[in-house]
Amino acid sequence: MAEKLVDLANDPTTDLGSPEVLPKTIKVMMHQQVIYCDDSASIVNAKGRREQRWLNQERLALCIARTTARTLPNEDVAIRFINRS
Repeated sequence: MAEKLVDLANDPTTDLGSPEVLPKTIKVMMHQQVIYCDDSASIVNAKGRREQRWLNQERLALCIARTTARTLPNEDVAIRFINRS
């Protein structure tokens, strides 16, 4: 893990190793990442619409998975789907 943290700290393409973010990165690296995707009717946008919920969740899950792969390359990311209609 120390080697991965040094690599992140020296990588100018990400802020995961920056002094402000590094403590949070370390905490994240200590736990398995689980992404919960919810399609409940109660999830709406600011206008009260249920637009593109799955597309938005797909994009967010991809971003989280890429970040996790970068910080925890030997670990899995679990994805759980709740209230899938």
